[in-house]
Amino acid sequence: MNKIILSASLLTLAAMMPMSASVYAQEPEEGRFPIIEGGVGPAISGSVEYTQIPLQSRKFIDREFKGLTVIRAEREFASGKVEVELSDGSEIEFNSKGEWTEIDAPDDEVFIVELLSKLIPDRARRELRRRKVDTKVETVKRSATGYTIELRGEKIDEYLFSSDGRLLGMRD
Repeated sequence: MNKIILSASLLTLAAMMPMSASVYAQEPEEGRFPIIEGGVGPAISGSVEYTQIPLQSRKFIDREFKGLTVIRAEREFASGKVEVELSDGSEIEFNSKGEWTEIDAPDDEVFIVELLSKLIPDRARRELRRRKVDTKVETVKRSATGYTIELRGEKIDEYLFSSDGRLLGMRD
């Protein structure tokens, strides 16, 4: 009987509380969707603290983007993918293992050649330099099969490379 009265009291109290406009996603338990406070369904993605980014991702950011801070980080709960934005406007996407999969230079900017040489195989970097486009790279995407390099302001704006740096093709 006490349980029934307690449950009814909680329901009455909950009905009297105003709805909050804020929505917060909690970290999900293994194999479950996260809980949303103030929402109506499971969270697809949500903001996370820097310390909740995989350690491998944090080490990569600290090593390759020294002096910059993470100003936004979001995690897709189902896939584990993490997207971060840095204080200079660069955006990095990481897979669930913490490995980078895409890096975008800040708006209206391109990668510095030194950073590009750390991201792609030497063979690919030499090919871009030979074609005089290594200073015009705005996005680098990495997958299990290779790299896609997107350029700014060029007639051919995408170069496709194998994982060992062989040129596979180009797109305009």
